Amino acid sequence: SPLEARVLARVLADPARVLDSRAAANGWLREVTPHPHRLVSRMAEHGLLHRVQRGLYVLEASTIRHEVPAVESLEAVAAVAAEQIVGSAYYLSWNTALFHHGLLDQQASTVFVGVSARKSEISFSGYGLRFVRVAERKFFGWDTVNLSGHPVNLANVEKALLDSLDRPALAAPFAIVVSALLGAWRSSHLDVEQLV
Repeated sequence: SPLEARVLARVLADPARVLDSRAAANGWLREVTPHPHRLVSRMAEHGLLHRVQRGLYVLEASTIRHEVPAVESLEAVAAVAAEQIVGSAYYLSWNTALFHHGLLDQQASTVFVGVSARKSEISFSGYGLRFVRVAERKFFGWDTVNLSGHPVNLANVEKALLDSLDRPALAAPFAIVVSALLGAWRSSHLDVEQLV
């Protein structure tokens, strides 16, 4: 519909391609329609938007595939996710962190994000964002780093390895995770004291 096209054009103009429907409903979205929440819900039902959490939507990858260039790196997707989508305690870990630290040769097409609250997986610019619920006692061990100009909580080497040994399906086959551990130790990137 013409209303949906106006909303898509506005969200496409945002580099993060995120729609905060609560904020927009009190601003530009109210100028598009007197019923902004109904329009956003209808767009989600039609598969144009994906609900990440209450009031926060991203464009479905299929919606933008031919309209805007793809995000150039998985790190840029991770940065957008951290800045715009999560909105609560989080850190990037498993395959995402191991690759960033140079301990894996292959990067997954999914960004793995440890969170304290349940969130559903989404597709974003051709990549997946998988939110992995982490128990409070295991929620530690990250540093804030700059990825694509955004501050992001990224698991340090030791935490990324511990997470990956705990849940290797989110990182790589177990033998590769063990190889990453040995590689980190041999290259002095590993503080063994932090593993204990």
